[in-house]
Amino acid sequence: MIFGALSAGLMIPMQFPDKRAALLGAFLNRFGFVIGCVRLQCPEWAVGLLLSLPDAIITKAFAPILVLGATTAETFSRGNRRLSALSKSHE
Repeated sequence: MIFGALSAGLMIPMQFPDKRAALLGAFLNRFGFVIGCVRLQCPEWAVGLLLSLPDAIITKAFAPILVLGATTAETFSRGNRRLSALSKSHE
């Protein structure tokens, strides 16, 4: 939360066409980064959704960005689980 507030606070003096969206996106971008780095007990698609949220807010293209973020995270996670299972079976 501190990184998000700091990131948004540094942007207050700057000019943006949609300042509210820019500040919210900056806050969520830093907050989402922390969430993504910490192993949460939630589905991988939810982490992908949270990490994609800032870009969706800034661009206002919610559906394609959020869907792609959620499905990419889930697909990547499945691939990692398969690789992990394969490496364990060869030990």
